[in-house]
Amino acid sequence: MARPSRVSRALSQNFLTDPKAAARLARLAVPHPKAELVLEVGAGKGALTAPLASRCRRLLAYEIDERLVPALDARFRSVPQVQVVAGDFLAARPPRTPFSVAGNVPFSRTAAIVDWCLRAPALTDATLLTQLEYARKRTGTTGAGPC
Repeated sequence: MARPSRVSRALSQNFLTDPKAAARLARLAVPHPKAELVLEVGAGKGALTAPLASRCRRLLAYEIDERLVPALDARFRSVPQVQVVAGDFLAARPPRTPFSVAGNVPFSRTAAIVDWCLRAPALTDATLLTQLEYARKRTGTTGAGPC
């Protein structure tokens, strides 16, 4: 079995490791602290989970990689507003009350995650860190330099 620190190619993982980038993404995702409910896509090792937790009342941190869940759960066990959800974000039912989505999304699942968000009636906003190739493809700037 692979060590949890290794990236899974099958899951298209790309771990966020820069604390400043994670803090900035959390501020963009939750500009006004104490948002009611935030769903995090692909919590990974918790780099984004930690700054998000300080900005919301309730955070559901979804992680599909079963190798990462025990450490993630242990890290946030004492943080009452964080609930680690072992499983696929795409299988989750969208909440019926207003909520936000944030995450550093896996490249191979980006389109499906965006579609999930667009179909969620109570979604208020989504802040998703994607690979540049996906952004270029969706904005029609493929090969045209920086977006």
